Amino acid sequence: MWGHVSVRDPDGRGIWIKAPGWGLEEIREDRVQLVSFDAEVLAGEGSPHKECHITWTSSGGSRS
Repeated sequence: MWGHVSVRDPDGRGIWIKAPGWGLEEIREDRVQLVSFDAEVLAGEGSPHKECHITWTSSGGSRS
């Protein structure tokens, strides 16, 4: 199964989202990223998930 799962960081730094390229059933702790609202990966490896913007706009919050 493909897609994304994300949650807002409780400290307001951005969102926690699964790293791109992995199915939901393949997610482990090392395949999750903290991505800022400026699309900078703050924790984790690789490029930010291309669906980060969906999380920002659908959560009703602002990017700042």
